Amino acid sequence: MLEREMARKYYGRRSKKGGYDWIVCIDEDGCFITDPIDDWDKDNDYLDEAKSNPVLYDTLDQETAATVLAEWGRSLR
Repeated sequence: MLEREMARKYYGRRSKKGGYDWIVCIDEDGCFITDPIDDWDKDNDYLDEAKSNPVLYDTLDQETAATVLAEWGRSLR
């Protein structure tokens, strides 16, 4: 039996002021969102938006996501 593990993907919602308004993490458990104020919270409403809207969202590698999250006092999910 071959078990596939979904890779964790991070997306950053671009801010008009520069940087990111929030970070979306998508993995096998669903879609999670965090921002400078609120810690990680499951919210599948952002799943399709983050994956299909490259105008508003940047795909972030793990290192970039970790850097942004550290500035907010958060860690990778």
